[in-house]
Amino acid sequence: MKKILSILLVFVLIFSFAACSNAKTSSDDYDIDIEYYANLGKIPECEYAIGTSVEEIKDWFEAESESSEAPYSVIEGKSDVLIQTGNYDFYYKKANEDDGVTYIISYENAFGFDIGDVVVSVKEQLGSFDFTEEAINEDNAFFLFGSPEGKVITLEFERYNVMFVFEENALCATAIYDNSVW
Repeated sequence: MKKILSILLVFVLIFSFAACSNAKTSSDDYDIDIEYYANLGKIPECEYAIGTSVEEIKDWFEAESESSEAPYSVIEGKSDVLIQTGNYDFYYKKANEDDGVTYIISYENAFGFDIGDVVVSVKEQLGSFDFTEEAINEDNAFFLFGSPEGKVITLEFERYNVMFVFEENALCATAIYDNSVW
């Protein structure tokens, strides 16, 4: 009886380890084509893309904030304007408002990565992409408050760049921007 129980426990243990190994661990498991979405100027989880009309975004969020009290604000700087919505920030240049939004920042899951993913995991998932890695500074993470410490990983594509921002080794924001404007 003890042998049968021992064998059953071994099988339970083996199956429990097998169930735990379904997490994303290699670039083969990663299924979002970053380059495809980057060339579209889009974060796949976001409804809007680079070039979307400023008025379209404002109209949608104004309607949304009236019906659900969703956070929405417009902040004007010297040369650019921020449409702040809580989960996403949309920037455009005042002088080129007709060009639409030129910088989108996501504070939630983006490009298949989860907020809180660690740097090593994201780098592993990026696989064969060439990217640069640098410390957070006021130029590459101007949208973060204070003086956070962390890293920024940037993938440069033909027209748009994709950026992953990490504070204390955890993904805290993802951005896509028009590299001819920013």
